[in-house]
Amino acid sequence: MEQNISKIKVFAYLRKSTKQEREGTPEKQPNSLNYQRRVVKEIAEKNNLKIVNQFEDKETGYKAYVRKDFNRMCELLDEQGSEGEIKGIVCSEHNRLARNFGDGGRILWYLQNGEIEAVYTHDKIFTNSGSDQMMLAINFAMAKNSSDETSYRMKQTWRSKAIAGMPPNQRIVGYQYVGEKGKKVWVKNPKTAPLIVKVFETYATGEYSLEELARYAASIGLVNKRNDNKPYGENTVREWLSKKEYICIFEYEGERHKGKYPRMISDELFYKVQDVLLHKSHKRGKTKNTYAYSPKLIKCGKCGEYMTGDIQKGIVYYKCPHRKEPCKSNPKERLSHLKETFVDESIMKKLKQIEISEEKWKELSALVKANYQYEVAQHEEDVREMRTKIGYEQGFKKQYSKAISELRIKGTLSEEEEEELKGYQDLILDCNTTIELYQEAINKAKEVMNEIPFEMEGFLESLKIASARFNQGTPANRRVIVETLCANLRWNGENVVWDWKNKYKNLISQEKDLDWLRDQDSNLEPDD
Repeated sequence: MEQNISKIKVFAYLRKSTKQEREGTPEKQPNSLNYQRRVVKEIAEKNNLKIVNQFEDKETGYKAYVRKDFNRMCELLDEQGSEGEIKGIVCSEHNRLARNFGDGGRILWYLQNGEIEAVYTHDKIFTNSGSDQMMLAINFAMAKNSSDETSYRMKQTWRSKAIAGMPPNQRIVGYQYVGEKGKKVWVKNPKTAPLIVKVFETYATGEYSLEELARYAASIGLVNKRNDNKPYGENTVREWLSKKEYICIFEYEGERHKGKYPRMISDELFYKVQDVLLHKSHKRGKTKNTYAYSPKLIKCGKCGEYMTGDIQKGIVYYKCPHRKEPCKSNPKERLSHLKETFVDESIMKKLKQIEISEEKWKELSALVKANYQYEVAQHEEDVREMRTKIGYEQGFKKQYSKAISELRIKGTLSEEEEEELKGYQDLILDCNTTIELYQEAINKAKEVMNEIPFEMEGFLESLKIASARFNQGTPANRRVIVETLCANLRWNGENVVWDWKNKYKNLISQEKDLDWLRDQDSNLEPDD
């Protein structure tokens, strides 16, 4: 008991290199966490130390002030001051504490200010004496210099790879590295490459949202094997669709390069997908058939599949195609067929409830305008962002044009220079195509912004005679009205239900607060 009381109280600090984490060899290096735990325990036993708290980080030691546990340890030392019970820090090596002057300076200050008395490592104890502080400072400086040199060599290697047409330090689903260490090249992954192509082809149809596409990717086997085979998220899938690496174009340190590795996607398919991503080519629900609610408008409330139209003895019905569970394999779960007349009646009943008078039209006009301001602002932000991207592409295009001019001045070109010239020409073609896509998207956004006031007026006008217009309209007319006002139209077996579109939701939700329906609706009893 006496021996335990006399022990010097210390903190232990462990840090694992992020490089190990990336390479997937966290326990194979001499500075693995298991190794460090064993070493600090041995150091504590050897020097009669009692480890009060142990801090562990999985962050680089090159950057200052980014390690959570290191910062927490320093905060505790700051709080205790020079009179605290913690008298030192134990670590396997001094460079586990810092490879930068920022964090290293904090440790030196604790020694200088008396907040700790020593730093214990496997081969040396740095006390708070002037000579030991100087030695520790030199060791921190040497560790930083070593990191600087390693970083420089790594960047030079990566730059050489980029110039040679090989994307450095990058892993993309669909490709894999093969070859000897230091000479690895990208090749198509035989398992995932065909699946990436399927994802591009599927999204290019314009029939899938990113959420649906993410589910589709998981269904065909594109899952994150590094994360327990979990499905990739929408943002990751969006990143795939935007990666020019799939058409052999990549960027490194602000420069764009023509890749010399197998192409995954054709230019035609890639730019078709970019077109869809910019909301230009999604297929609309307009149809010339005789069905108002098919295709892709009303869903089965059981499985979520879109219902299809059918005519039996002159009557239009909608039915679930039974392609998804539970409808697919459970006949007892399936909903009855839905008469189109029942859908019409359900919608007309709702529309009658939102019809308003001329006086109320004026009263609500200001409210609806306010609801549209946010949407206008969003489109304006999109336009600004796309103009910035156009400027970015034009900057690259200028660089490539200059490089082409310099090559052509030479006259006769070597085979390598001819290949370089063709690469610059391909990069300019990519810039032109990308600029064109952004410009078309800007034009469409402007059109939408101009249409918003007219759409607002049209909505309010439709509220005056909504049910009459719906009742007298053709199937195509009725469909347009429903698409304008309603979202997530579905049949639950008893009723047809839906949500109001976001732009109208705020207006309609104020029915009770404004009491603007009751005095206008002939179907409601007047207040006594």
